[in-house]
Amino acid sequence: NEHCKMEALQALGQLAPLDQRLVDPLLRCLQQEFNLGGSLKVAVAASKFLERLQPSLQDFVPILADGFWTEFGRNYHLFFQQRDPSHMLEPLNTLAEILYRVASNDPQLSQMVRIFVVYRLRVLGDTPHVKDVAEETIRQLEVDEPNVKDAFLKVIKAHIHWSVLQSAIKVLVKLTYEDLRMVEDLLTRKETTVLRRKVKQALVGHLGSNTAAEDRSKLSGSTFRRERDLATR
Repeated sequence: NEHCKMEALQALGQLAPLDQRLVDPLLRCLQQEFNLGGSLKVAVAASKFLERLQPSLQDFVPILADGFWTEFGRNYHLFFQQRDPSHMLEPLNTLAEILYRVASNDPQLSQMVRIFVVYRLRVLGDTPHVKDVAEETIRQLEVDEPNVKDAFLKVIKAHIHWSVLQSAIKVLVKLTYEDLRMVEDLLTRKETTVLRRKVKQALVGHLGSNTAAEDRSKLSGSTFRRERDLATR
């Protein structure tokens, strides 16, 4: 069960934190836990362990990315409604951060993480503190493209048509991961005064042109394509 698996991973982390013989069993564990009926908590713990062991990215990244995107795909309709009833944002946050650290140079995977961050901003937009400061904070951003502010405001808006939200997401995923996180930090800070911050659009190439990256990530399967299309169209 989940409790036993977590205890086993914790014990292995203490007894053999850098033992490369654990890579293959942990990869199998990660794959199993991402399957329907597995434990996302265990998958997160296994992902953290694997990141420390630095396995072959060709083995680790496809499992991590496909599992993360599948879990996100099961919940993004709730995030669209600005809801997180099962508290999925926290484990998905961790997986997204690991994925970004190990595969930030892959345009396709980097976009995947940025899409998730934008949906995370939408959920945060319904929290009381963010509601109080969001519009003022966003309007004080210094941006190169005027439509960026408008896109942020639309993403955190409570009642918005699906197609309008998707248009806003397409604008925001062109920003860098770091800029999206910066805006998120500004929205969630406790101080009432807002510093003027500059957001620049990232130079993001055509996502479908990186054949080597796509081959390496092995994310051409139907699950990834289906959920990515739903999130971006």
